[in-house]
Amino acid sequence: MSFGQALHNLSLHKSAINRVCFAAIAVFLTVKLHSAPTYKLGHYAGKVEALLKDLDGNATFAVLEQNATIRVSDGFFTGKRSIAEFHGPKSSTIRMGSEVTAELEGPHTVYLAAGTIRVCLPKETRFSVRSNVASASYEGRGTFFIECTGNGGFKIIH
Repeated sequence: MSFGQALHNLSLHKSAINRVCFAAIAVFLTVKLHSAPTYKLGHYAGKVEALLKDLDGNATFAVLEQNATIRVSDGFFTGKRSIAEFHGPKSSTIRMGSEVTAELEGPHTVYLAAGTIRVCLPKETRFSVRSNVASASYEGRGTFFIECTGNGGFKIIH
Protein backbone atom coordinates (compact mmCIF):
# COMPACT_ATOMS: atom_id res chain seq x y z
CA MET A 1 0.00 0.00 0.00
CA SER A 2 1.37 3.38 -0.96
CA PHE A 3 1.61 6.32 1.39
CA GLY A 4 -1.16 8.11 -0.55
CA GLN A 5 -3.54 5.14 -0.21
CA ALA A 6 -2.83 4.87 3.52
CA LEU A 7 -3.50 8.59 3.96
CA HIS A 8 -6.76 8.26 2.00
CA ASN A 9 -7.89 5.29 4.16
CA LEU A 10 -7.01 7.21 7.32
CA SER A 11 -9.07 10.16 6.07
CA LEU A 12 -12.08 7.90 5.46
CA HIS A 13 -11.62 6.34 8.90
CA LYS A 14 -11.52 9.78 10.59
CA SER A 15 -14.68 10.81 8.74
CA ALA A 16 -16.52 7.71 10.01
CA ILE A 17 -15.31 8.34 13.56
CA ASN A 18 -16.48 11.96 13.34
CA ARG A 19 -19.95 10.86 12.16
CA VAL A 20 -20.25 8.33 14.99
CA CYS A 21 -19.10 10.91 17.58
CA PHE A 22 -21.55 13.49 16.24
CA ALA A 23 -24.41 10.98 16.38
CA ALA A 24 -23.48 10.00 19.95
CA ILE A 25 -23.42 13.65 21.04
CA ALA A 26 -26.80 14.29 19.39
CA VAL A 27 -28.34 11.30 21.18
CA PHE A 28 -26.83 12.42 24.52
CA LEU A 29 -28.19 15.96 24.14
CA THR A 30 -31.63 14.69 23.12
CA VAL A 31 -31.78 12.37 26.13
CA LYS A 32 -30.57 15.16 28.41
CA LEU A 33 -33.17 17.59 27.05
CA HIS A 34 -36.03 15.15 27.46
CA SER A 35 -34.89 13.92 30.87
CA ALA A 36 -34.37 17.43 32.26
CA PRO A 37 -36.65 18.41 35.13
CA THR A 38 -39.94 19.83 33.90
CA TYR A 39 -42.87 21.77 35.27
CA LYS A 40 -46.40 20.95 34.15
CA LEU A 41 -49.14 23.56 33.89
CA GLY A 42 -51.95 22.63 36.24
CA HIS A 43 -54.62 25.19 37.07
CA TYR A 44 -54.67 28.36 34.98
CA ALA A 45 -57.01 31.20 34.08
CA GLY A 46 -56.55 33.83 31.41
CA LYS A 47 -53.58 33.82 29.07
CA VAL A 48 -50.38 31.86 29.74
CA GLU A 49 -47.64 31.97 27.12
CA ALA A 50 -44.15 30.55 26.80
CA LEU A 51 -41.00 30.81 24.76
CA LEU A 52 -40.05 27.13 24.38
CA LYS A 53 -36.44 26.40 23.43
CA ASP A 54 -35.50 23.30 21.48
CA LEU A 55 -32.27 21.32 21.26
CA ASP A 56 -30.81 23.67 18.62
CA GLY A 57 -31.41 26.72 20.80
CA ASN A 58 -34.26 27.91 18.56
CA ALA A 59 -37.32 29.23 20.37
CA THR A 60 -41.00 28.80 19.59
CA PHE A 61 -43.70 31.04 21.00
CA ALA A 62 -46.69 29.08 22.37
CA VAL A 63 -49.95 29.71 24.18
CA LEU A 64 -50.03 27.11 26.97
CA GLU A 65 -52.96 24.87 27.74
CA GLN A 66 -53.69 22.51 30.66
CA ASN A 67 -50.88 19.92 31.18
CA ALA A 68 -48.41 21.80 28.95
CA THR A 69 -44.79 21.24 29.96
CA ILE A 70 -41.97 23.75 30.35
CA ARG A 71 -38.31 22.82 30.69
CA VAL A 72 -35.16 24.48 31.96
CA SER A 73 -34.36 27.57 29.80
CA ASP A 74 -38.00 28.12 28.76
CA GLY A 75 -39.47 31.56 29.40
CA PHE A 76 -43.07 31.89 30.54
CA PHE A 77 -45.51 34.75 30.91
CA THR A 78 -48.99 35.51 32.22
CA GLY A 79 -51.28 38.17 30.81
CA LYS A 80 -53.41 40.75 32.61
CA ARG A 81 -55.85 39.18 35.09
CA SER A 82 -54.27 35.76 34.48
CA ILE A 83 -52.84 33.13 36.82
CA ALA A 84 -50.97 29.88 36.27
CA GLU A 85 -49.81 27.11 38.58
CA PHE A 86 -46.93 24.87 37.53
CA HIS A 87 -46.18 21.56 39.26
CA GLY A 88 -42.51 20.55 39.35
CA PRO A 89 -39.94 18.21 40.87
CA LYS A 90 -40.29 17.12 44.53
CA SER A 91 -43.99 18.12 44.48
CA SER A 92 -43.03 21.80 44.30
CA THR A 93 -45.41 24.34 42.78
CA ILE A 94 -44.92 27.80 41.36
CA ARG A 95 -48.06 29.92 41.06
CA MET A 96 -47.76 33.00 38.89
CA GLY A 97 -49.94 36.04 39.35
CA SER A 98 -50.98 38.55 36.73
CA GLU A 99 -48.34 39.93 34.33
CA VAL A 100 -45.41 37.74 35.37
CA THR A 101 -42.33 37.33 33.20
CA ALA A 102 -40.00 34.52 34.25
CA GLU A 103 -37.59 31.87 33.02
CA LEU A 104 -36.97 28.42 34.43
CA GLU A 105 -33.18 28.27 34.96
CA GLY A 106 -32.98 24.97 36.84
CA PRO A 107 -35.14 22.43 38.60
CA HIS A 108 -35.69 24.89 41.47
CA THR A 109 -34.24 28.10 40.06
CA VAL A 110 -36.24 30.92 38.46
CA TYR A 111 -35.22 34.16 36.80
CA LEU A 112 -38.01 36.61 37.69
CA ALA A 113 -38.10 39.74 35.52
CA ALA A 114 -41.52 41.06 36.59
CA GLY A 115 -44.52 40.18 38.73
CA THR A 116 -45.26 38.03 41.77
CA ILE A 117 -44.96 34.28 42.24
CA ARG A 118 -45.98 31.98 45.08
CA VAL A 119 -43.64 29.05 45.70
CA CYS A 120 -44.71 25.98 47.67
CA LEU A 121 -42.06 23.47 48.75
CA PRO A 122 -43.68 20.55 50.63
CA LYS A 123 -40.35 18.69 50.84
CA GLU A 124 -36.89 19.87 51.89
CA THR A 125 -35.67 21.78 48.83
CA ARG A 126 -33.32 24.59 47.92
CA PHE A 127 -35.10 27.20 45.77
CA SER A 128 -33.32 30.15 44.13
CA VAL A 129 -34.62 33.24 42.40
CA ARG A 130 -32.75 36.02 40.64
CA SER A 131 -33.39 39.19 38.68
CA ASN A 132 -31.11 41.59 36.83
CA VAL A 133 -29.87 43.07 40.11
CA ALA A 134 -30.68 40.67 42.93
CA SER A 135 -30.65 37.02 43.90
CA ALA A 136 -32.04 35.08 46.84
CA SER A 137 -32.34 31.47 47.89
CA TYR A 138 -34.33 29.49 50.42
CA GLU A 139 -33.65 26.05 51.81
CA GLY A 140 -36.29 24.01 53.59
CA ARG A 141 -40.03 23.44 53.37
CA GLY A 142 -42.69 26.10 53.19
CA THR A 143 -44.73 28.52 51.13
CA PHE A 144 -43.66 32.04 50.28
CA PHE A 145 -44.37 34.92 47.91
CA ILE A 146 -41.71 36.66 45.84
CA GLU A 147 -42.39 39.95 44.07
CA CYS A 148 -39.93 41.49 41.64
CA THR A 149 -40.05 45.23 42.35
CA GLY A 150 -39.71 47.97 39.77
CA ASN A 151 -36.00 48.44 40.53
CA GLY A 152 -35.26 44.71 40.10
CA GLY A 153 -35.12 43.88 43.80
CA PHE A 154 -37.40 41.47 45.67
CA LYS A 155 -40.09 41.62 48.31
CA ILE A 156 -40.35 38.22 49.96
CA ILE A 157 -43.10 37.16 52.34
CA HIS A 158 -42.64 33.85 54.14
